[in-house]
Amino acid sequence: MAKKDWSKEFYTFYNKNPAIWASYCKYAKQAHDAAVANGRQPKFSTKLLNERIRWEDMLSAGPGTYKTTNSLTAYYARLLMWKYPQYRGSFALKRVDVDGTCDLNDISTWNRFYWSRF
Repeated sequence: MAKKDWSKEFYTFYNKNPAIWASYCKYAKQAHDAAVANGRQPKFSTKLLNERIRWEDMLSAGPGTYKTTNSLTAYYARLLMWKYPQYRGSFALKRVDVDGTCDLNDISTWNRFYWSRF
């Protein structure tokens, strides 16, 4: 059986679910701003943001409106850092398929072809 291409899955999921990306951006900003306001280094996870999205979805529209997935949170973390420099260093990263041999701590070594499509 072929290995699942999560980078392709993410690209498709991202394009089909713009409200989820908007929620990631909104809650990442809230978490970042709260940490800075309290004199802390902004450190949080996209799994935390993902669960917040699920929580808000449950309270407002009923469970399952957005159908978020834990399998793609690593990609959302990278995209947040790619698009918004203030989030660089806020997430602990583990290597995923799109990373190849890049230096996870040096965004200039990341796969520009992949991330610039967003």
